[in-house]
Amino acid sequence: MKKKILTILAVLVLLVAAFFLYRHFHKENLGVSPPNPYADSEITAEVFKEGNGFGYDILIDGQIYVHQANIPAVGGNQTFKSESDAQKAAQIVISKIRQGILPPTITVEELQTAGV
Repeated sequence: MKKKILTILAVLVLLVAAFFLYRHFHKENLGVSPPNPYADSEITAEVFKEGNGFGYDILIDGQIYVHQANIPAVGGNQTFKSESDAQKAAQIVISKIRQGILPPTITVEELQTAGV
């Protein structure tokens, strides 16, 4: 009787361990996002003059993470027409990084919604 109980407990322990190992190695399939590596970082934007327009840098803890000399998601090498437009796009990127959306790509629709 005692051996039967120990065998059942051992099987249960193995099943629980297998379940947790499976969850640990298959998080992407369970809808669990990995932690944001920049959650506690200082994220800033610096707008700069680029040709006849503007671009921006995104800095994480003082180091350049994104250098954007032209308008993303738009064909060609068009720069932002104003400092304000570059700053709006940079804020979209910062928001995405803070949410853990990596890489922080921008769509034409997002730029239009921001008024760029």
